[in-house]
Amino acid sequence: MGSSQATSSHLSLPYHWDPEFSTRRNLRYQDQNKPYVVWQRDINPGLNTIALFMNHDDSDPCPYQANSKVFNFCPAARCVEAFRSGGNDLKKPIALLSDSESTLKSRHYKKALTAEELYEALNKPWSVLALAATANNHEAYVLRDFIYHHLAFSAMIRVELPSEGLSTFALCFHLPFYALRNCKRADKRKWPDQQPLRQVEDVSFVKSPAGNNLNSAPKQDHLHEAQISCVVTGWDETVWEAYFFIDLYYDEETAENIEDYEGQMKQLPEQLDADPLMKGTFVGSARSCVRKPREYFLNILRVRVRQVKKEWRYVVTRMEEDIKVGKRFYSPCSQLDGQVRPIRFDAKDARSTRKKFLHWTDKVIELLRKLIEKLDETVEAREKFNAGSIGYFYAPGASTNISKTDHKTLICINEDFAELAGLLRKLELLKDKICEDIPRDISLQFAHENNESAIFQQATARDVKVLTWVTFHSIPFALVAALLSTRAGFLPLPENPWSLIISLLIMEIIVWVTLMLYRLDMEWTVLSSTVGSFS
Repeated sequence: MGSSQATSSHLSLPYHWDPEFSTRRNLRYQDQNKPYVVWQRDINPGLNTIALFMNHDDSDPCPYQANSKVFNFCPAARCVEAFRSGGNDLKKPIALLSDSESTLKSRHYKKALTAEELYEALNKPWSVLALAATANNHEAYVLRDFIYHHLAFSAMIRVELPSEGLSTFALCFHLPFYALRNCKRADKRKWPDQQPLRQVEDVSFVKSPAGNNLNSAPKQDHLHEAQISCVVTGWDETVWEAYFFIDLYYDEETAENIEDYEGQMKQLPEQLDADPLMKGTFVGSARSCVRKPREYFLNILRVRVRQVKKEWRYVVTRMEEDIKVGKRFYSPCSQLDGQVRPIRFDAKDARSTRKKFLHWTDKVIELLRKLIEKLDETVEAREKFNAGSIGYFYAPGASTNISKTDHKTLICINEDFAELAGLLRKLELLKDKICEDIPRDISLQFAHENNESAIFQQATARDVKVLTWVTFHSIPFALVAALLSTRAGFLPLPENPWSLIISLLIMEIIVWVTLMLYRLDMEWTVLSSTVGSFS
C-alpha cells in the first residue's frame, strides 16, 4: 500500500526526474555513433553540413530565427574555405575533451585540441561545424537550440525532457553578462556583415563627460558583452555529455585559456585534473571520478553564477561611482560642509552646458536600461527555473531527489541569484534617481541663470543711473559753452568768470525746474488714472 501511494504521489508531480534515468538503460548505443547529418544526407543529399544539422521536423522546438542566426554565423562557404586553407583559426587550440566511464579503461585527452583536431577526434571542422558534423540524433536536437541561445546573447536555465521518442534529458543554462575593462578588446568572431559576435561599448563618458580633461586618459572603460553556456544531456546517469561555451575575448591574460588548461594538465599528477567547466577546480581524475549529470550541472552552475555575479557587482559599483563623478561635472551646485553652494557659470556657456548635461543624461539612462534589461533577464531565468524545472532536482515526496550536498549547492545558487536581484534593484534605483533629478537639476540651472541675469540687470541699471546723472549735470555746461562760444557782442554779457558762473546757475535752475514739472506731470497722470479706475 505504501509503495502504491508513493508512486501515485510521484506521478502527480508536474516536474520530476524520471527514475528510468537513475539506472543504466538497455539501449543500442551503437546506433547513436552515426552523426545526425549522415542520416539527413541520405534524405537530402544536396544540402551542406550546417543545413543538414539545422534541418528538423515540425516537432523540434528550435525556431526559425535560430536557423537563420546559425546559418548567418556559420555559412557553409566560409567554413569550407577556412578548412581547406588551413588558416590560423584551425591551428588555435579551442577545445578540451574528456571521455570517461566507470572503469579505468577510458580515453582521456591530456592535450588541447585545435578545431581541426577536434573535428578528427569527434569524427569529422571548425567549432560549430565540428559539433554539427558529429552530433547524433539526440545531440543534434539539443545542440541546435543550445548553439542558437549562445549566439543570441540570451539568459536561460531549464531542464528539457522531450515528450516523444527516446526518453532523454537536457540540463541547460545560459548566463549573459557584461565585463567592464579599462581597454577595448574587440571580438574577432564575425557575422557575414563583419560585425562582431559580441559588442563592445566605450562607457568612459559616464565619468569623463565631453570637455573634461579625464577624456585624455590613455585607458578608457569599455563594456564587453559575454556569455557562459552549458548543457548536460544524455540517456541516463551513466551515459551523458556536457558541452560548455564561454566568451574569453575580453581577457587576454585569463587563466581559462585552453593553452593554460593544457599546461596545468601536463603538470598535474595522473589522479588529479583541473575541470575547465568548473573554472579550473581541482577534482579527481575524470577516469576515476564519474559524476551524476544533475550533480555536475549544479556544481558548474554554482561556480559560473558566482563568476557572473562578480562581474555584475563590479559593473554596478563602477556605475554608481562614475555617475556621481560625471554628474558633479554638470551640477549647478556643489556640496561643501553639508551646504549647497552655487557654481558660477559663464553666462555664455550656460545653454551649452545644459545641452551637454541633457545629452549625457540620455546616454547614461540608455546604458542603464541596457544593463537592467540583461540583468533582469538573468534574474527572471532563475525565477522561471524555481517555478518549474527545479522539480527535476528536488520535489517534495519524490524518490529521485538530489542528495543533501547537492541541495546545499542549490541553496548557494539561489543566494547568488538573490544578490544578483539586489544588484538589479540598485541599477533600477540609480536610473529612477537620475530621471527624478533631471527636472531638479535643470530648475537649479535655470534659477542660477536667472539669478545671474538679475544681478547683471541690477549692475546695468546702476551704471545707467550713474550715466544719466552725469549726462543730466553736463547739460548746463554744454549750453553755457555753446552760448559763450558765439562771436563777441552777440550776447550782452561781459567776458569774465562771474558771467560764466551766473550762466551756469541759470541753466541749472531751468533744467531742474523742467525735470520737476515733468515728474509732477507723470504723478498727476498716474493719480488721475487711479481715481478714474475707482470711480
